[in-house]
Amino acid sequence: MNYYTYVNTATKQIEDLIQKLPENWRNVNGLNLFSDEKLSDMSWAGYENCAWVPFKTFNFVGYKYESDWFEVSKNNIKADIRRQRKEKLLEVLSWNNKDFIPNTETKVGLSFIISSNSQDTDVHSWDFLNGTEEITKLDASKIVDFIVTYSNNVYTAEKSIKNEIDNATTIEELKTINFDPEWPLKVYYSN
Repeated sequence: MNYYTYVNTATKQIEDLIQKLPENWRNVNGLNLFSDEKLSDMSWAGYENCAWVPFKTFNFVGYKYESDWFEVSKNNIKADIRRQRKEKLLEVLSWNNKDFIPNTETKVGLSFIISSNSQDTDVHSWDFLNGTEEITKLDASKIVDFIVTYSNNVYTAEKSIKNEIDNATTIEELKTINFDPEWPLKVYYSN
């Protein structure tokens, strides 16, 4: 994940939080589509001695910032990762090539099958995104286990990176963190 910050190269001041490039910024539309070279000198947009710089590679030695800039920037990155986690929890999962969304409706429906009086091998019709299939009570249980494991692993990935961000005490320490969480696989094959 590429993060940037806005700096004044003349005053050596960091002027904005660490963030993904905004799509639109001040009088510039499509800021997030420009190359790092174009962003390194914003005079073309009327901002002399200013630049949007890649956080990971820019040399901040000698740059000043407001007292709360570092902590607020860390919180900004964590908020972005939280948004990613929310998206991951609603992505399409695949169980034995059968796709589904792990939402509440799916979990409740599968729970009804699991709690039914049917035998483990009795079949039930289930509407997957890519067609209706027959599943057993045991299959429903395996799908629920997959959803739970997937969800727990998504939260674990988020927590891990958030802990690293919280533990960073300098810009250089923060720059060493991989901001791309290792999200779990969305595919499961049952035996």
